[in-house]
Amino acid sequence: MKKRTHGVIFVATQHPRFVFEATDAAESVRDYLPDVSITLFTDIKDAIVDPDGMFDEIVGITPVTTFGNTWGRGLLDRVKSLSKSPFERTLFLDTDIRVMSGSVMEVFSLLDDASIAMVPTRPENSISRKHYGRPMFNAGVIAYRSEPQIMKLLSEWEKIFEYHLELADRPNEDPPPYLAHIRDIKTKQMLLINDQTSLAQLLSPEVNRFDIRLRILDETWNWRGLPPRHTLPGPVRIDHQDKYKVLGDDFKKRLGEDV
Repeated sequence: MKKRTHGVIFVATQHPRFVFEATDAAESVRDYLPDVSITLFTDIKDAIVDPDGMFDEIVGITPVTTFGNTWGRGLLDRVKSLSKSPFERTLFLDTDIRVMSGSVMEVFSLLDDASIAMVPTRPENSISRKHYGRPMFNAGVIAYRSEPQIMKLLSEWEKIFEYHLELADRPNEDPPPYLAHIRDIKTKQMLLINDQTSLAQLLSPEVNRFDIRLRILDETWNWRGLPPRHTLPGPVRIDHQDKYKVLGDDFKKRLGEDV
């Protein structure tokens, strides 16, 4: 099937609350980019999926079940889905984001001279970055082209992440050399089940194993709450914060349960 020119994708697996989060995030896309096509990848096949018609396409996927950590499995579902995008130029968004500006549409033209575009993490807003000790990208916002080098990157990212999840299930084994400085077992496991750590072995602000055309985006494209807004180079385009997660009573209400 021929790919469409550009669009947005979300991935929501392992728990129904992520579908609610993706729906809320997609609504913010619709508010500012009303004509862009949005695809959801999910394993949730019941009535809660897209009750408000936010998605142009819903792609059913088989979730990862072979590793012990649910959060890590969900992140691996995400990495596996990226290569299946139906678009030539894709903007992947995590489920706990809000699009805040129509200028987000510019990301597709930024890919005219880049194959992938991401925002680096900061030690003060990323536990993984703080403990890993080297620059890495936040994987919650990724703009990329469907081309051979990117598909190779995604394939290798998936393999390394699977290896990390296997190690996380065997905490007494020695970590790979780039995590040898981590002494605390729980910290080591946290880094292993985070997809950003595996990506950093292939692509980071200082690593580009496949010589991919990379554009580093500023923090207005993936704002995590730090630094303060007034120090940003412009208005926030994409807000990415825990306050957008669907938890507890809110989740029960959406399922129609008494709280």
